[in-house]
Amino acid sequence: MSYIAFEGPLDLDSTLMSGQTFRWIRDSHEPIAETNPWYTGVVFNNLIRLRLVTEGIEFRCFPDDELFIRTKIKDYLRLDDDLNEIYRAINRDDQIDNAITKYRGLRLLRQEPWECLISFICSAVSNIPRITSNVENLSVTYGRKLSNGTCSRWTFPEPGILASVEESALRELGLGFRAKYV
Repeated sequence: MSYIAFEGPLDLDSTLMSGQTFRWIRDSHEPIAETNPWYTGVVFNNLIRLRLVTEGIEFRCFPDDELFIRTKIKDYLRLDDDLNEIYRAINRDDQIDNAITKYRGLRLLRQEPWECLISFICSAVSNIPRITSNVENLSVTYGRKLSNGTCSRWTFPEPGILASVEESALRELGLGFRAKYV
């Protein structure tokens, strides 16, 4: 178990569950009202669990070393960005002020470009549950399985793998007209 200390606000639920990424899940056995629920996702070809605690972000990862992944998570969540300074710079009117108040701690993720591109192709004329399903179906069908003994998830498929898949197979996964663009 490792920790990442950081300064400034961070709302993990808004950051991970608001629709800028589609591979994170809030652990179902914990209520939403829980002050520090665990989130599980696959990033950097690692199964990652993380949550907010007093010390910062507590995380676990598999298969890579926690010291290696710590830097990647810090970059992914953009924890070095001075969010309070960004708020001061953009807070120019009531609408922005209301958004800052409502979503304080929401951070823009620095996602892996390939998965981000395909996820947003899947987002055309869609909604968050369907996009999540499409991206997860791609991963389960064409990704590599990761299992830490208690949880299994799949990596996002590499470009070469998806390039070799027939459009009809992608349509069968529910991508519809988006399949030809993937």
